[in-house]
Amino acid sequence: MRLVAATLPGFGRTPAPDDVTVEHYGRLAADLAASLGADAVAGHSLGANVALEMALRGGFPGPFVLLSPSFCRRDESIFPRALDRLGSVLGHLPFSLMFRIIGPAMRGSLPPDQADDVVAELANNDPRFVRRQTRSYLQYLDGHPALAGDLATSGRSTTVIFGEKDDIKIQPEERTALQGSPAASLVIISGAGHFALIEKPGQVAELIVEALGSD
Repeated sequence: MRLVAATLPGFGRTPAPDDVTVEHYGRLAADLAASLGADAVAGHSLGANVALEMALRGGFPGPFVLLSPSFCRRDESIFPRALDRLGSVLGHLPFSLMFRIIGPAMRGSLPPDQADDVVAELANNDPRFVRRQTRSYLQYLDGHPALAGDLATSGRSTTVIFGEKDDIKIQPEERTALQGSPAASLVIISGAGHFALIEKPGQVAELIVEALGSD
């Protein structure tokens, strides 16, 4: 089994596209998946929303594994929402400050042997780009208020995963929609936070393999 990990353009100080909407990222990711001959797509956090966009707009037939997607603005962590509001007044400065303090804030929730690498990768971003992309992402959530219901009725084979202690939440009506879906399933990983793929890699890998086998 071959795994290809892709960086969304603009993150990690890669060249940023002019169009940083989730819809555009979904098209780019669908093109990449097709060029690779991928059998399944897994995405985490913002990447999960990009994969969700692929599922809903027909960019890839699936199956999908979505780790910690946000189905509405209320689901999203308070930090990007607060940074977006501050950014409307202070520009990119709140994002610059966030990257300076992200290490101490996150280190305790990451495995000690990987914390330095993960924090360094997260801090290696252009605050001006992240400000622009965060604004676009939150606008996407506001413009698609029924993402969970849309996924539940899409017929796409999808496994949605959250850590038990995840900063990303799921609303009761979203949980009900997914649990009542014939094609989507909801999994809560005990003891994990937002980075379940790092905290519980074996369990996440098993769920991806199960998703492959379900198609």
